[in-house]
Amino acid sequence: MSAAITELRTALISIVEDEFSDVDWVGGVRPGKLYRALGEKGPYCGVSPVDANPTDRDYAVQRPTVLVQMWNRFDKRIELENIVDPSVVEAWAERFQAAIRDDYPVSEKNWFLRVTEVNYPDDPLGQKSRVTLTVVSDGPNATVRETGA
Repeated sequence: MSAAITELRTALISIVEDEFSDVDWVGGVRPGKLYRALGEKGPYCGVSPVDANPTDRDYAVQRPTVLVQMWNRFDKRIELENIVDPSVVEAWAERFQAAIRDDYPVSEKNWFLRVTEVNYPDDPLGQKSRVTLTVVSDGPNATVRETGA
């Protein structure tokens, strides 16, 4: 039996692999967090757990949170005129959101999900060649037991 967050993370990795089959991720889609310096050899993708806490209003509901990181290739040569067009990672963010809306398999542990944050962190040269998406799911809290009373 796998944890809800593991099931969510694994499903998101599969969605990225299917939706972005045209992108040659270095090392494939990685089941973990990406190191900030990656990207010189090509695009990278990592999917990692953030937390899995009960909701504030209903402790019977657990909310697993997963971080999806997509790093586009960057050129580490510093040239003052070198500007990176962020439209590639902006398009990746849109594609990912459409894919989870259309393709995410609902399960007993993850009822539905949503993207709660889309960020464009700087690459090592200060350019916008990356995107991170925070994905949150709601499902039953495994630590709560109904008494039947």
